Amino acid sequence: MEVVKVIPEKILLLVNLPNRQEGEYTQGSAMVTVQEVEGKTVVSLFMNRIYLWSLAGENILRKRRESDSYQSNRKSMYQNNFLTKLKKLAES
Repeated sequence: MEVVKVIPEKILLLVNLPNRQEGEYTQGSAMVTVQEVEGKTVVSLFMNRIYLWSLAGENILRKRRESDSYQSNRKSMYQNNFLTKLKKLAES
């Protein structure tokens, strides 16, 4: 993950450079924005990722991403105030 652009107190743009792992090609981007609205800080996160699998046979990484344990972990991460923790880190 590389930081592409920082606009202080407004936006952070990130990019996941093209990569190949276990036969799967992937790349992506993320944007974190911060805006004050009625005295509160609103943090938003947008993520985009592309996966390309061109080999014959099972894609192990996709199988892992679609597993119940992986999905549960992702859900837990966002329900446990991921953006609040990110905001605190950014403000420290």
